[in-house]
Amino acid sequence: METLKDYERFRMLDFNRKGLDRNHINKLKDSITKNGYIGSPILVNEEFEILDGQHRFIALKEMGMEIPYEIRNVSYNSIIDLNITQKKWAIEDYVNYYCEKDKNPNYTRLQRLCTELKCSPSIILTMGFRVCMNGDIRKQVKNGSLVFKLDDELRVNKFHQYFKEITDNLKLRPVTKMCGALADLSTRKGFRWDTMLDKTKKYPTMAYNCRTQEEFIVMLKNIYNFNTRLAENRI
Repeated sequence: METLKDYERFRMLDFNRKGLDRNHINKLKDSITKNGYIGSPILVNEEFEILDGQHRFIALKEMGMEIPYEIRNVSYNSIIDLNITQKKWAIEDYVNYYCEKDKNPNYTRLQRLCTELKCSPSIILTMGFRVCMNGDIRKQVKNGSLVFKLDDELRVNKFHQYFKEITDNLKLRPVTKMCGALADLSTRKGFRWDTMLDKTKKYPTMAYNCRTQEEFIVMLKNIYNFNTRLAENRI
């Protein structure tokens, strides 16, 4: 391990984690102040591109300290494995990685929609696939095998239009759990978006904040079925 104080020598990789966590950096700085630096060296390649340790690098730099580093000849594909041992990657980190590294059209389409609609990847994928962002979809995002085509984008745009109108009608924040609840309900026999929109517009006082997706399902289902006499028109 060597040390260096020439901060300009180090370079951040575009396809590494996009957004640095300021809270994590501040916690690192507090720890360094109390205990000195006891972490692992920053891992770089021969071009001094940081493969692992972005948060530690920023913390040390802001404190004006020497940067302990170690040169490793590893492939860019190893960055995910290196980073998740330090701080868990969010779905946004994986999306950014495959966008920047491979220019993967499935991920660039997803990232563009996130920007345009101002939604997280989790919400976008829930809208596109009508399932909660877990299980197979989450695995696909992480391992680079996600398929997100134009048809999926069109479904997202239509769902987002409905989702926004419903949350506006009910005066609720458009949170992921509510999105997941609507995705669940939309797959049920007899569900109609025009009915859901009409009922939320007529009965906004039936809405309330929920803590879980299951609670959102119950609340939205009650609104949908309210004053509906025929059983075949209920969900």
